[in-house]
Amino acid sequence: MAGPELKLLAHLGSAMGLRVEGTRLVEGKAPTSLRGASIADPAYLDWEGELRREHIRVLASWGANTIRVPVHPIFWRRLSDYAERYLDLVLSWTREESMYAIIDWHAIGNPITRESPFPSWARREPWGGPPYDPDLRLARSFWAYISRRYSGWPNVIYELFNEPAWISWRAWVRVAELLLRAVRENDEEAPVLVAGTSWCYDLSWLKKAQVKDSNVAYATHVYPYLGLRRWDKSWGSLCHEFPILITEWGFKEDASIWSWHLRGSADGFGRQLMEYARGRVAGWVAWVFHPTWEPNMLANWRYELTSFGSFVREQLALHMARGNLIKAGR
Repeated sequence: MAGPELKLLAHLGSAMGLRVEGTRLVEGKAPTSLRGASIADPAYLDWEGELRREHIRVLASWGANTIRVPVHPIFWRRLSDYAERYLDLVLSWTREESMYAIIDWHAIGNPITRESPFPSWARREPWGGPPYDPDLRLARSFWAYISRRYSGWPNVIYELFNEPAWISWRAWVRVAELLLRAVRENDEEAPVLVAGTSWCYDLSWLKKAQVKDSNVAYATHVYPYLGLRRWDKSWGSLCHEFPILITEWGFKEDASIWSWHLRGSADGFGRQLMEYARGRVAGWVAWVFHPTWEPNMLANWRYELTSFGSFVREQLALHMARGNLIKAGR
């Protein structure tokens, strides 16, 4: 067995990797917490000449243990060798850095009606069409293929659907169970993340229904336009009953009128969220490690940081320091 694989298995504690137990994630026999950031879609990074292992190394040096990898339906449909060309590469980099990788089907909208946003920027290259196609048939075929290809990879987590929108929670639960079935036909071990409704924010329906699987956690996305007073009802009060992760969060101090929902600051949003989430959620992943996708953590590809990027790096360092103190028995 090669060195990186030995390093990974030592980090994971067992070949089983991560699993859900109660409201927490467990690695081997020890409770763990996911902390990290999302990169941009690897196909987009390749188009701009920035598909580089160095990005993963930088995040690892900050203390991240998780990388979220968004796969946009438009690129998946267009590139028949997407997994071979991009996912194999990025997932191997995360393995070599002893990090978890969340494969995120980055669809937005209603997977039954296919209603989905079509932003003006998506008419330009490299998009050239609707980026977020929520088509249920496409999503099922994606997960059937992905779960066959990466079954047995102990560092892989599947996030079934990025942001369900314009769909009732009852209909969404049925859809999520269909997508989960496509995964479980090939991979019975990997943890699976199920999104909240209303753009992956609202998980209040968990009081009425849950997806039937013992290795499932639930995802929420938290941005400044949804104030602290709404956190409790939508997801915060549920954390003592269900395993919940924040798979997107972020802020942008100089947000434009087009990105008004991101307008916030470290003191006005970031610290409040981190304090509120501590002890509640099973982990978080910041969005996004890129200089132009918003809210951007990077000012440029020289790794100069925005205020948001500096805050994420600070929070990852704090989490790593707390983890080291626990390991030292202090």
